[in-house]
Amino acid sequence: HYFHTLEITARTYWKQYSFYQEIADEGREISVAFLNWNEVGEAVFKYGFMNNVYALSQKVTCHIWGCTPTAAAFLSCLKTWNRDRIVIHDGDWRESTEELRDMDRVILTEEAPLSSIQTLLYLDKNLPIHFYSASRTGYAELMDAPNLKEFGNLEEVLTDDNVRREVLYRQAKLFHYDYVLHSENRSCPSDFEQEMETALRALDGMKRSSNTARADHYWIEEKLREKGIREEELWEMEHIRWCRFQSVNHWSYAPERDNSRRRHPLLVPYSQLDKKEKAKDGINTVTEVLPRSRNCCKRRRVGPQTERSPDSSLCCQGFSAEEKRYAGRFHGAEDDGCQKKRPSEAARGDRRRSRNSDG
Repeated sequence: HYFHTLEITARTYWKQYSFYQEIADEGREISVAFLNWNEVGEAVFKYGFMNNVYALSQKVTCHIWGCTPTAAAFLSCLKTWNRDRIVIHDGDWRESTEELRDMDRVILTEEAPLSSIQTLLYLDKNLPIHFYSASRTGYAELMDAPNLKEFGNLEEVLTDDNVRREVLYRQAKLFHYDYVLHSENRSCPSDFEQEMETALRALDGMKRSSNTARADHYWIEEKLREKGIREEELWEMEHIRWCRFQSVNHWSYAPERDNSRRRHPLLVPYSQLDKKEKAKDGINTVTEVLPRSRNCCKRRRVGPQTERSPDSSLCCQGFSAEEKRYAGRFHGAEDDGCQKKRPSEAARGDRRRSRNSDG
């Protein structure tokens, strides 16, 4: 697997400092400031833009200072696909101190940030400031600022789990392989591993990244499902997430798909999808290839939904404990073998769009 330090930094940051509680649990509107736009700021913004989808009603306003003209032109036209907004500010952020006072978070990504931290703390020592540093500075402990957070320390970012990302990549493979099985209308073979690997390797880089992004957002979807969010809402949020991934990677709408020009006919609001496209959300499930136990399950098609019955396909040898727990949660049961009874509504409803594999 290749890895990119800034990508891992951004992913680690948003896993540690997500807005899930503020948005999904508390229903708050959020304003966040990105200061001194650079490669780090771009990476943190991009990952957050692609993955921070927590509710249909959410409103996150991203205020950005210090953009280059090229970046400002792109971000100004970047569609959010929900109520979120991107606001580009001219001039130096130090000229907008009153506006910064009202931010729920200020993200500072410049080199040698001490002077900027001091300026921000002078405005309000309780201002939530998150600053980047590749090596530990200790500023958060030295200053009397309860909401000052440091991120990006390479010793904490470049861990074996973050670099290898085996569980994430495996989930990405599973999402794509599920798409393959569904599109070919067949069950999962017992020796699926090599076929699953080959299927993913056949994809270009964009499609692999799309599947990885789908898997990376899944923890949010699971938490929302546990809260009792309706499946139709989850499908719509997944469509928003997919559209944002495509948009930030310079894809746009066209009636006919054109990979060379990055055009896609499904880049439309969820409400404008036809019934056939919406129906895809009701028939695809990664549980086709996620094992629950050493006993196996196979799919029997029942209209747009599925039942699971004993006696097929997939044993769990070679899966980590985390993957087994992941599968068990997905099925709504402990890892104690297949159950003959009809699965729960949450399990039956756990279907999602296959556009990650479709590009």
